[in-house]
Amino acid sequence: MNRDHLSQCGGCGSVERVFLYNVRHRGTHRRLCPACVLQNHSGMFCPICFEVYDEIPPPRDRVMCLNCPAISHLSCVGFDVARRYQCPSCSNPNFSFFQMGPSSKTTKGNDGESATAEGSRAINKDSAKQMMAAAQIALASMNKASAVARTEAEKRVKEAAVARKRAREALEQVAYLALKEKDRKKMDSKSTAEQQKIKSEVDHSVSVPKRIQNQIRADGHRAKDVVSEPPKHGASVGKFVGV
Repeated sequence: MNRDHLSQCGGCGSVERVFLYNVRHRGTHRRLCPACVLQNHSGMFCPICFEVYDEIPPPRDRVMCLNCPAISHLSCVGFDVARRYQCPSCSNPNFSFFQMGPSSKTTKGNDGESATAEGSRAINKDSAKQMMAAAQIALASMNKASAVARTEAEKRVKEAAVARKRAREALEQVAYLALKEKDRKKMDSKSTAEQQKIKSEVDHSVSVPKRIQNQIRADGHRAKDVVSEPPKHGASVGKFVGV
């Protein structure tokens, strides 16, 4: 933001304004002259006496403009025009807030005669009231913006704390699941080893009887072969049979 921009009104663009106020208007930060501050906040002050409202006057004490949100005191307007009231901005197309008149300061010329200084402007009583009203409105606007920003910051802090807590809980859950998965794999590995051992023992216990049965069966076959073998030629039958 350059110096020229800082000295220029963000509303009318005028660079001839003496005072600029920091205002939060329609969600953006702007620097406005007194006239633009009053023009953009017409419902916050009386355009006749320029009193800024802390609270909107009750219906019996106020008059609303027929064309804009401006609210005036009934005592400032009068009962005779209350029903058809238009604020100064709406009733006069050429009306403008904060009009400074020519300065009454005089200087002595070379000829000794008094003369009004060229280009100098003075703040009259109405302009001073308008300037004060604009300052109060700008202050209220920035206080409100500050409160909103503080509330938003507190909300963000709470959201960050909740997000941090959830992230920590998520990490703890992931660590728990990883540990649980590790234990499961360990138990699966141990169970597989035990199952293999049991299977080996079962296979061994099954194979031993089979070997014994095979041995018995083989011995039986050999004994059968011996009994069924005929005596050799010339051998005594009695000898074979034990006579």
